[in-house]
Amino acid sequence: SGFTYFNGSNSISLLDDSNYAEWKENVVFTLGYMDLDMALRRPEPPPLTPESTHNEIVYFDKWECSNRLSLLLLQSRVAKNIRGAIPPCRSVREFLDAVEAQFVSSHKARA
Repeated sequence: SGFTYFNGSNSISLLDDSNYAEWKENVVFTLGYMDLDMALRRPEPPPLTPESTHNEIVYFDKWECSNRLSLLLLQSRVAKNIRGAIPPCRSVREFLDAVEAQFVSSHKARA
């Protein structure tokens, strides 16, 4: 068959000590292509309450799904030696910021 299933993890190389810029570019593209980038583009919704509207519930559910799947995908594409230096994160945005901080500090240490 001519159909090829796009698996996002195939386009994101494993993050190691030498490829942060390429990795981040692939992450942003892949999450957008897979329509999983809502948690990167939109603010985290407030917790739901009994008074939450239907639209608030839908937004919350979509954002949570985007965040959870994005976070799982990105964590799987980080080398173990780097993963151990990244603190636990609740959001994909927080995770990307922590990864970036890791590379900024290690780059400064080498300079």
